[in-house]
Amino acid sequence: APVFMFLMGASVAFSSRSSVRSLARRGVVLVAAGYLLNVFRGALPAELGLRAGVVTAEEIAPFTPVWLLTTVDILPLAGLSIVVIAALSMVVRPGWTWLAVGAGVVIVAPLVRGVTDDIPVIGALMTPVWGGAPNVYYALFPWLVYPLVGAVAGQRLAGAEDRARTMGALGAVGVVGCIAGIALIAVTRPALDVRTYWDNPPVLAFAILGFVLAWTWACDFLVRRLGDRGAMRLLQRAGRRVTSLYVIHWLIVGWGIGLVGFRALDLVPVLVAMTVVVGLTP
Repeated sequence: APVFMFLMGASVAFSSRSSVRSLARRGVVLVAAGYLLNVFRGALPAELGLRAGVVTAEEIAPFTPVWLLTTVDILPLAGLSIVVIAALSMVVRPGWTWLAVGAGVVIVAPLVRGVTDDIPVIGALMTPVWGGAPNVYYALFPWLVYPLVGAVAGQRLAGAEDRARTMGALGAVGVVGCIAGIALIAVTRPALDVRTYWDNPPVLAFAILGFVLAWTWACDFLVRRLGDRGAMRLLQRAGRRVTSLYVIHWLIVGWGIGLVGFRALDLVPVLVAMTVVVGLTP
């Protein structure tokens, strides 16, 4: 998810549809698509499964139809991030100011998480921004940092005379940042469970940003070496359809949960189900 959000921000500098209006429209569409996906991949199959007696509430716990309907996943985050990018681009070009905003978002996120949850209407509206609800996986604060840094990196790459060299410099910064971030993690010893990953505290976000830069450089290096071969063409084809693949994948998984329940299969059936889902997705 951090790599995806970083690349989404970086792609703005290379897009032919990077006007404020185009970005804002795409952001709103992605937010709406995220909640529409919640209906068809989660709330609807869960509700039908429960009503038909195919699954019980205990079998899909801790999920409920309402939980699944209001989940904040990657698509709402992507949409809100694009809207913020559109707003920022009206004020200042991607650069140090954007990096400062990203740093501020990461630092402030733990302080504002869930502050409006006790106010029903405002809390519901702000849940995707800094909600502390258990079904908020990718809140705008702090995850906005990845597309903002990506937008700055993309701007540097788009204007570079030697993109390979610029990409190498970004990769070097990433390696140093990743090593420093791991050292900070070793010193501060934050919890390293999935909830901490979703909350993305500053020390973890710093290390992940370093990894993202290094990983992106490594991928760029391989692409330049491999050229336009079969495997690369397959990845490029998937990249152009990444949103569709994501939606189709989740629809198959969601309706599968509606049929058999959550975490109801042993390892071998899970591996078979994963193979089937990946095979059906393209």
